Amino acid sequence: MSRRLDNKVAIVTGAGTRIGETIAHKFAKEGAKVTVNELPSDSIEEVAYAIRQSGGTAIAYLRSCTYSTSPVRSGRFWLRPARD
Repeated sequence: MSRRLDNKVAIVTGAGTRIGETIAHKFAKEGAKVTVNELPSDSIEEVAYAIRQSGGTAIAYLRSCTYSTSPVRSGRFWLRPARD
């Protein structure tokens, strides 16, 4: 049975707590490969681990997407900063 987000990648900012964490779990449940993104103060490793334990695919990306100026290798794909 196909899920709505199969073969998609979701970068969820603010995914270390509350609404962002819930969204990350929902996207993973729908089949997305999830990048759990948050500032250093929140526990994204635990969120990514919980997603993987429930059968999803997730990585933790501990840094601000706003301040990065160069691509970052993250698992099997590259995260690139947004262009203005």
